[in-house]
Amino acid sequence: MLTHKIKTLDNGLRLITAPMKGVESMTVLVAVGAGSRYETKETNGLSHFVEHMVFKGTKKRPTAFDITNAVDSIGGQINAATAKEFTIFLIKANAVHQPLAFDVLSDLILNAKFDPEEIERERGVIIEEINMYDDMPQERVSEVFESLLYSPMPLSWYISGKKENIKAIQKQDFSDYQKRLYYPGNMVVVKAGKVEEDGRKSRGRRSIGINRKIFRPFKKSKKRRIPAFSF
Repeated sequence: MLTHKIKTLDNGLRLITAPMKGVESMTVLVAVGAGSRYETKETNGLSHFVEHMVFKGTKKRPTAFDITNAVDSIGGQINAATAKEFTIFLIKANAVHQPLAFDVLSDLILNAKFDPEEIERERGVIIEEINMYDDMPQERVSEVFESLLYSPMPLSWYISGKKENIKAIQKQDFSDYQKRLYYPGNMVVVKAGKVEEDGRKSRGRRSIGINRKIFRPFKKSKKRRIPAFSF
C-alpha cells in the first residue's frame, strides 16, 4: 500500500512525499493550478502555450538543448502536460539525482525567458498540433462533447485553444499569466519512489531543505478566487 505525507512550507507550497520500497528511481513533479478553465476567451490556449515555452530556455539554461541535456546527462526523462484545471511538469530519474531534478523543474517554472523569437517559432508548432487533433476523431470527440456539456463556461473551451488566439498571444501575456497563477499556494510538489519521508530523519530534513532553497524565490501570495462552476 502506497502511503504519503504532506507538508506545507512557509510560503504556502505543499510538498507531498510518497516513499516506495524496492525501487532505485524516483519521479519528481510540480503541479500548478493553471489550465484552460482559468483563461479568457482572448487567451484561450495560453496555458498550453506556456507549457511549451518553458522548455525553450531559461536564464540558467538558455536553450532547449541545455534543458534536455541536463536531464539526459543523468539518464532521466522530462515531460509536461496541460489540462483544463492544472499543468504538470515532471522528471523521472535515479533517486540520487533528486537535487538536480528539482533544480531543473524550478528553473523552468521560475526563470523561463519567453524569448519573442522562440514564441514565433512555437506558434507554428502549436497550430500544427491543433491541426493534428482535428484529424484524429478519437481525440477531438471528447473535447467536442465537453464543449457542448459545459458551454458557455470556460470548462467548455479547448485546452489547445483557437488558432487565432495562438497567433495573437504576445510575451507580456505569458508574464501576466504566470504572475496570476504560478504562486506557491496554487502549486504542489510531489516526489515518489526512493525518497525519504519528511520528518525526523536527517535525509528527510535534507529533502525539505532542498525544496526550501530551490523554491525560495516564490513569495507567499493570497489564493486567487476562481468562480465556481454552475449550469
